[in-house]
Amino acid sequence: MILGLEGPSYGGKTSALGRLRRVPAMQDALFFSCYVKSFARREDIPTPSTRSADEQVEAFMTFMEIEGERVDAARRHGGLVVLDRTVDTLLAHAHAMDEIYGFNVLPEL
Repeated sequence: MILGLEGPSYGGKTSALGRLRRVPAMQDALFFSCYVKSFARREDIPTPSTRSADEQVEAFMTFMEIEGERVDAARRHGGLVVLDRTVDTLLAHAHAMDEIYGFNVLPEL
């Protein structure tokens, strides 16, 4: 089973997950932090406001590499998985960039 928390930045997802981690029934769950926590250096995080379709695809693929690692770990775990954001967030962002800037990359992604 996978439980994904979605919502706006600074909406309380990480705080809620912190509380869930302390619930005895959740002790065996595998928790994943938000994608941006996977970057060792802040400057490596793709910009949320990309300037071109190519840059948007590149940013998406960077996050999808992290998603692939999360999927592999979840499969190995085999139990409850709790996510701070899901791939749906990445797709929603791509959709927003398409609507705002006309990148038209969502069908490809």
